[in-house]
Amino acid sequence: MQEHSGPHAGTPSRLTIPNSAQAEIVRLHQKDAYYGELFREQVRDVAVEFLGARLTHKLDNLLALGASMAYLCLCTLGGSQSLGEEYVNAIMRDRRKGGIVSAKRRILFLVLYIMAPFFAVRMYSITRMYILRMDMHITRKRLREAQSMEILVHEPSLLTRLWNNIEHVVHWLAHKLPGSHALTGTNGMFAYVSSAQLAMFYLSGPYYTLAHRLVKSDYVYASTRRPSSQPLSYEILGMLLAFQLLIKLGLTIRRINFPALASSDDTNAATASAKSERVNPVSLKIDGAIVSPHSDSHRKDSSSSATNVPLVYADPDVSASPESLGLSPIRTESEKQAFDLAQTAVRTKTVQMEAIAHEVLRCTLCMDRREPENGSSAVTECGHVFCWSCIEEWLREKADCPLCRQAVQVSRLLPIYNV
Repeated sequence: MQEHSGPHAGTPSRLTIPNSAQAEIVRLHQKDAYYGELFREQVRDVAVEFLGARLTHKLDNLLALGASMAYLCLCTLGGSQSLGEEYVNAIMRDRRKGGIVSAKRRILFLVLYIMAPFFAVRMYSITRMYILRMDMHITRKRLREAQSMEILVHEPSLLTRLWNNIEHVVHWLAHKLPGSHALTGTNGMFAYVSSAQLAMFYLSGPYYTLAHRLVKSDYVYASTRRPSSQPLSYEILGMLLAFQLLIKLGLTIRRINFPALASSDDTNAATASAKSERVNPVSLKIDGAIVSPHSDSHRKDSSSSATNVPLVYADPDVSASPESLGLSPIRTESEKQAFDLAQTAVRTKTVQMEAIAHEVLRCTLCMDRREPENGSSAVTECGHVFCWSCIEEWLREKADCPLCRQAVQVSRLLPIYNV
């Protein structure tokens, strides 16, 4: 028998690097999200010291965007591993060339992963507001023309007909385009795209996010695995997530195509909720008075009662009726134009109030919308409002207000309703 000799004896002809398992990829993104949130909190603390609490709250979205970009740029832009990748010993790989992702593609990944969703929402909001203002201007112009009794005796030119078609398109878009919640809401487009991408990833897909798919990059395991080890499969989660996504899409299509059935279901659900609330009321005793969020408030020294009405904001996507605007039924063309002008003004004002309400009702700790009608909000002695669970958890770690740094005790928090 001839024995093999030399430095390469017994070396396999091709070395293969194993791909990172799905559980490792999920874990590394969870770690990066955790450390990224810690970094954003530190950036907010520094901003409060230099800019003040009010300006920091106003620039919170930009600060969060800058902190996220700074964290990932410091970790991965130079080609090194992020903290999450170091935790699971994974390396980002270029699937096209089979090597480490270049600096240009890393920059493209950061832009698609962090900046693209933020600027997409901003551009959509700016475009929608511009269309609403343009529609109001067109409606006012038509109303002035109707009041001045300007009648065209000759056939309009091609340019005039083209402009009229543009005005019709603008009017249609102003009544059909929803608010920014259509992108960022629970049932928004971003949620559907993220769910679909996550379902494909769980179904043995290599890309965890849409940015990874567009850049064509995945993760490889930086160490050797034991021959007998078998990574866990998440295919069942992908199937369940795809099934849930199909149900949500079906319900959304049903709500759009059959609004009468959807409103009937919402009415029945609200009636059932009201009945359950009447059966199980929640009451609090404050300064000797019994206060209930679902019934009349009875005080010791007064015989009068006040009903707590849930906080409701107008829906900017629902057209108003002439009666709701204080107008008589439409009979002539001038009345129709006056109604369109008033309706456009109401829609513009509603969008503005919606933006104000979104800022007022947002908890600065969890950045989600508070639900003051449920009594789950709390106010501090310094006058700042948060979610009850958020401020309670904060005060367990730091006994001061997150915004103004005034000393606050948990026992001094007050529950508030409809604020």
